[in-house]
Amino acid sequence: MTAKDIYLRQLDLARAGDRPGQLEFYAPDAVVEFPFAPDGTPGRFHGRDEILTMLQALDRTRSSGTRVIEDRSSLTVHEGADPELVVAEVDLTVEFLDQAELQQIRQVHVVRIQDDKIISFRDYFAGDTTPLVRQALSPTGD
Repeated sequence: MTAKDIYLRQLDLARAGDRPGQLEFYAPDAVVEFPFAPDGTPGRFHGRDEILTMLQALDRTRSSGTRVIEDRSSLTVHEGADPELVVAEVDLTVEFLDQAELQQIRQVHVVRIQDDKIISFRDYFAGDTTPLVRQALSPTGD
């Protein structure tokens, strides 16, 4: 599998809610970073256990479920000279099933993959993602 294939497969599993399947694509000592994490929230998660805990916290925040509005969303994956590196632009329009309005989830993912495992995943997010992350990961839930 190419780095792009691995990135896309784990993304499909994430969207399906299969966190154990998604984490199989991460190295045991992988690092997920949120370089623009809101104040008061952690910005770095090391190892599958910490990553899983973070993902589950995000899932609980949107426990009512979500639906991606496909015709108003886009994903562009860039591959360059480095075969281990994937850069992806994610622009999703999402309906949270317990809310009346749509939300914009905008992210840039910078992902490094070695030996078919993600070793580093940097998630640069903006838009409606910021309050979601703050609610899920801040100690006070604010």
